[in-house]
Amino acid sequence: MKRTGARQYAEALYNLAKEENVIDDYIALSHAIINIANENPLIFNYISSNNISYSEKKKFIKELSEEYEYYENWLNILIDSGRANYLRDYINEFINLYNKEQGIIKGHIYTVEPLNVETIKILEESVSKKINKKVMLENKINKELIGGIKLEVEDEVWDNSIQNKLKQLLKEGVK
Repeated sequence: MKRTGARQYAEALYNLAKEENVIDDYIALSHAIINIANENPLIFNYISSNNISYSEKKKFIKELSEEYEYYENWLNILIDSGRANYLRDYINEFINLYNKEQGIIKGHIYTVEPLNVETIKILEESVSKKINKKVMLENKINKELIGGIKLEVEDEVWDNSIQNKLKQLLKEGVK
C-alpha cells in the first residue's frame, strides 16, 4: 500500500470530520474499531475476504460505524475501491493525523497479557509527565517478555521485563 494513498483518504475524512465538528467522535470510533480488531483479528480478514459479498461487508461496516454516516461512507469507499485489505492502515493514518495536530505522540507498551484501560491510562499519564509530551500508548502482547513490561516512546525505551533482567544477569556472568 502506498502511504500517500492512505494519507489522502485519511485527510479527506479528517477535514470533513473537523468541518462537521465530529472529529472527537470519529477518533473515538477509530480507536474502538482498532481495539475491537486487536481483540479479534479476524474482523479485518472478514472485511477483506473475497468470499464475502460487498453487501455483507457494507452491512458489517454499518454496524461497526454506528450512526456516523460520513465514517461509514468512507469505509465503504475504501471497500469499493479495493482497499479493504488496508482498512487498519487507513484508520491508523486517520488517527495519526489527529495525534499530530494535537501534539500527541504514540508509544507501545509490551506485556505478556493485555492490560486494562485504567492501567494504560495511568502509564500514559506517568510517561507524559516524564517526557513533557502527551503520550498515547498501544498495548502489544509479547509472550517472550515472560513477565513485567517494556515501554517504547519515541527514542526512549524502559524495559522492566523479566526477559531483560535475565539478559542483564547473563551479561554480568551470573548463571
